[in-house]
Amino acid sequence: MGNNIYMVNKKMVSIEKISDLLNNCKMIIDLDVFKEGSKIILKILADSGSAKYTVFKERDMNDFLLDLKSHLKHNKTKTDIDLLLEDLAEWED
Repeated sequence: MGNNIYMVNKKMVSIEKISDLLNNCKMIIDLDVFKEGSKIILKILADSGSAKYTVFKERDMNDFLLDLKSHLKHNKTKTDIDLLLEDLAEWED
């Protein structure tokens, strides 16, 4: 497993790096969105590397996931993002 860790703050750069990771990996080991204090974190662990993306508002994470989904090639990965979006929607209720 590679040791690529992408921790960047600029949204479009993050989308490019994370979509590249997801589009080119052979296996996604962990894909999760969770709260940690006041932060909302997207965590990705794949066979070829890992990434984290952090925001402070649920709406910002929702927007990021929607943008990320539009850059993905594989339907299974898009479905995984849809599940994360459903999780976020439950937080807002």
